[in-house]
Amino acid sequence: MKKTLFLTTLALLAFGCDEGSDNNTTIVSKCGDGFIDVAAGEQCEIGGKVEATCQTYDSTKKWKEGGVPGCSTSCRLTVGTCEEGEAVCGDGLKTGGEACDKGDKTPIACIAFDYTKNWKAGGAAKCADDCESIEQGTCEEVETEAVCGGLARGRGGRVRRHRRGRRFVV
Repeated sequence: MKKTLFLTTLALLAFGCDEGSDNNTTIVSKCGDGFIDVAAGEQCEIGGKVEATCQTYDSTKKWKEGGVPGCSTSCRLTVGTCEEGEAVCGDGLKTGGEACDKGDKTPIACIAFDYTKNWKAGGAAKCADDCESIEQGTCEEVETEAVCGGLARGRGGRVRRHRRGRRFVV
């Protein structure tokens, strides 16, 4: 009996699955199964060692050394023992009370400097030396005259519609 069971099991293992066949076998990944399935959106495994760093958890912040992210019940990274570090102006990361960071080379839209004005295309605001405010930089305001109904006419009289319903000259 034991010998028959052994041979049957051995035969199933040897001949039961043909790796080349198209038998529509699907492997179902589940949070907590011991495997991190990135394609399913998992970032970690519950109860497993978290291989990520605080910077991996949130790369937009500056973190103190020694912290480790946690893992939620949905296999997503959490803050864990990560602690946000002090804001350092010029390190390329907008952190703490900084309005911007002068080390970040990403252009700042003129509307971030003053959203109440219309700006010509092509300009960029800049970060102040202390990273606590945004300055005008190369932004140039569009000269307009307000008229009844919210229309604005520029020097040449040409009027264009702005996406918020306002009009301005380009």
